[in-house]
Amino acid sequence: IRNVSVTLTDGSGRSRTVITGTFGHYRFTGVEVGGTYIVRIRAKRFSFTQPTQILNVNEEMSGINFYAYEEASAL
Repeated sequence: IRNVSVTLTDGSGRSRTVITGTFGHYRFTGVEVGGTYIVRIRAKRFSFTQPTQILNVNEEMSGINFYAYEEASAL
């Protein structure tokens, strides 16, 4: 899903937000290895089965997916 807000929050409470691209891809750079982060996703017309994930970053990570379903009121 494109144009979805993804927020990454570190252990100190600092947050960064990116918007997903055309195919729902997103990227955060400069994430420190060894940290614990909260990743949260939000969209106007969609809900997510697990909108918040806690990640322990031990190496470069990829393939962190969120699964959406369309809100009934948006149909």
